[in-house]
Amino acid sequence: MHLEMRDAYGVGDEAEEFEQSKRTGHVDLDPTARWWPDWQGMVRETVGRGVMMRRSRIVSEPVTDYIR
Repeated sequence: MHLEMRDAYGVGDEAEEFEQSKRTGHVDLDPTARWWPDWQGMVRETVGRGVMMRRSRIVSEPVTDYIR
């Protein structure tokens, strides 16, 4: 279980995409996008070991743009 408690993340290499999603309302979920291969590889390896991946998030109100 991954417990997330941050209202925002300072991930510099996501800044441009995040700003674009705020402007357009579009989130790029294309599995071939540059950031997905690393994530998908980690998920495949982890699940392949029989580990169940879950995430729980504590959310402050009002929610931030990042969480929204």
